[in-house]
Amino acid sequence: MSPAEKDTIYEIKGSNTQSTALTHKIHHMEENVLKLDEMLYSADFEIQCLERKVARASGERSNLESKELKEKMMDLEKEHADRKSEETLVISQVYTFFSLLCFHSQNHED
Repeated sequence: MSPAEKDTIYEIKGSNTQSTALTHKIHHMEENVLKLDEMLYSADFEIQCLERKVARASGERSNLESKELKEKMMDLEKEHADRKSEETLVISQVYTFFSLLCFHSQNHED
């Protein structure tokens, strides 16, 4: 074998070795890209969770939650109105009772 052929064979072997090393490096870089994508996804998810917590702390509510709170508020307002009317009725009955009591006590004194 001539020295030129030997040089060519060594160049081919070196190129194959270099190709294999570059292929391994590409796979390693692809794995790193996947890990970075996972980290980015996790960070985005964490940011969304924190944004929701901040919004909730600021008083923002979802549409469903707002609807439920409005319905509960209306129920409580109705209950408050009912109790207020009951209170008015009881106060009226107490005044009537005291008026009758005073009237009867005056009649018994005479």
